[in-house]
Amino acid sequence: MRDKHKTSVVITIVSIAVIVVLASTIAFSYSEMNAKNQKISELDQKISELDGKISSQNSTILTQNSTISSLKSNETNMSLIIATIQSEVKSVNGNYTNLSLLFSSISQIYGIHIQLLQRLTITVPSLEYQFLRQGSDMPNNTTLLLVSSVWNNGFVPSNNSTSSLENFTYIVSAYPSSGITEEWVTVTSPDFISYFYNTGNSSVTFNYTLFEIWRS
Repeated sequence: MRDKHKTSVVITIVSIAVIVVLASTIAFSYSEMNAKNQKISELDQKISELDGKISSQNSTILTQNSTISSLKSNETNMSLIIATIQSEVKSVNGNYTNLSLLFSSISQIYGIHIQLLQRLTITVPSLEYQFLRQGSDMPNNTTLLLVSSVWNNGFVPSNNSTSSLENFTYIVSAYPSSGITEEWVTVTSPDFISYFYNTGNSSVTFNYTLFEIWRS
């Protein structure tokens, strides 16, 4: 009888020990699981923050791409408009009054303004400079379009240009002209001075028309 009692006590003690071990194991596992869940929650939060940053960066990139695309489109529009003006100037053969409707339409559609600055006949002696145009407080990126009846080598920046004043020289010569020619240059400074320079060995007389083009 006493042996049975001892056996019962031993079984009880072993059972309690097993329960304690299991409880400890379960408590440890639960604690470890909570710690893992906490880490997972922190990682999820960091991932969410990174997703937000990536989304913001993507939005910025899309905006920049849109801006770049718009700038490229504007640049293309300006080039096409200048080509249109060149073609129209040749076709009207000096009757620039007929171009006023074209200029008005371009201004309304594209926001690009065109102004007729000069229409003159000039004589430039051999190896001499003649004043062409001076601008002050001009709109940014003003384009000068020169249509002339003389052989030319286009606009050439002068060496004495500064950050606040640009100097351009339009190179001409007494070579035979193939009809009306045109050249254009974009002035990035609000102040500029431009000249004719005759590189030939004899004086040259020619007609020219100067347009100013800028975007509002």
